[in-house]
Amino acid sequence: MSSFRTQSLDTTPEAERVLVEIWRRMPSWEKAELVRRLVRACHALTMAGVRQRRPGASEEEIRIEARRLWQEDAFPPPPAGAASQGSEG
Repeated sequence: MSSFRTQSLDTTPEAERVLVEIWRRMPSWEKAELVRRLVRACHALTMAGVRQRRPGASEEEIRIEARRLWQEDAFPPPPAGAASQGSEG
């Protein structure tokens, strides 16, 4: 029995092997294009979520809030007490 585990619970090992092989053969520019499309889709979903939560907001307010959400996600604040765990010599 193999100890191989797929990255997704709903993907069989064989399906994942096929997918990985496709990615291996894919040129770098095509992988970059897939990532670009995914990022754009994530931005669109974030904007839609802000619009839904703030129906009266202007497009500028929506962009600012979406940018704030993305920054928080990309650069979360350090855990509480992290600053006090610095160098204790």
